[in-house]
Amino acid sequence: MSGDVAGFLLLVFVLGVLVVVLRASERRARTPADAFWMVCPRGAGAVECRFVRNAGTGLWADVVSCSAFAEPCQVTCPKTCLRLVNLSLDGESEGAEASR
Repeated sequence: MSGDVAGFLLLVFVLGVLVVVLRASERRARTPADAFWMVCPRGAGAVECRFVRNAGTGLWADVVSCSAFAEPCQVTCPKTCLRLVNLSLDGESEGAEASR
């Protein structure tokens, strides 16, 4: 009987460790989003946008939310702001290189 209990406890422990490891790897795979206030280039006025970066290039990869929409997480516009934000990053890096 005590062998069954020990086996069950070992199984529960192993499953718990597996859940913790999977959650940790899932968190590492996600790229955090940064929020910015900006003037929408499509005429929606001042909006708060959340962007996520491409981990490989460092450029902004997507707009994940925008306060211009009734459902901010459903961004249905062409995301012109994404291109503009990435252009400003290129300008910053060029300016940094020129000042060296």
